[in-house]
Amino acid sequence: MKTLHQHITEKLKVNKDYEDATYRPKKYTDLMTIILDECKEQCEQPNFNGNLDLTGIDVSGLDTLSQCFKISGMEYYIWKIKTVDVTGWDVSNVHFFDQTFAGLEHVQYILGLSDWDVSEGTMFEKMFYECYNLLDLSGVNKWKMNNAELTSHMFADCRSLEKLDLSKWNTESLVNCDSMFLRCKNLKTVGDISKWDVKKLRWANLMFGRCESLENIGDTNNWKLSVYFVANNSFIHTPRKFKRPKWGR
Repeated sequence: MKTLHQHITEKLKVNKDYEDATYRPKKYTDLMTIILDECKEQCEQPNFNGNLDLTGIDVSGLDTLSQCFKISGMEYYIWKIKTVDVTGWDVSNVHFFDQTFAGLEHVQYILGLSDWDVSEGTMFEKMFYECYNLLDLSGVNKWKMNNAELTSHMFADCRSLEKLDLSKWNTESLVNCDSMFLRCKNLKTVGDISKWDVKKLRWANLMFGRCESLENIGDTNNWKLSVYFVANNSFIHTPRKFKRPKWGR
């Protein structure tokens, strides 16, 4: 089986749209092409073990990873992928993370996220949307989210995820977290988010809607909320024993 470097180096010999032999895509569409080609190359191997190896791709020249796995043709391979390894991705210039991993229905683990510098990111809408089988996202726990404005549906339909710890997130720029954890039916906690800076937060509709196993998010009754804040059905269909904060009733 060819390594990722070998495969893309060969591609460079016939395709001048790629910048150099370190497989650095100059354009967003180049990245999508690389991902699709790697899916084909790796998933069609008879000994493919479910681990899609995308390590070493240099995305430092890109400002978006929006929908980078939503590519025509991916549907033929997506069911085979259990782990996506994005270790080594330099995302420090990326502003748009919306739907980056959305729709990876069978993926259980995404490796390398703990080293991602997402501090320039503003859009995180549906980043992990419909990742039904994700078992662990601890890599996002220490992300620097100081510029994040939109996290609506970010984890929606991560139905197998049981815990997150977002207590360290800097949310000073957060404006919209509608349906952020919608239908995360096995999610028990997101950590103690009582110290989140929510002065700019405007929308939290259905934020924890249908989190049927929710146990604890910390005491958020002291959140300093804007007078324009709207939070309809934020905790609809959460357990009766869960103590809903006043703002979410």
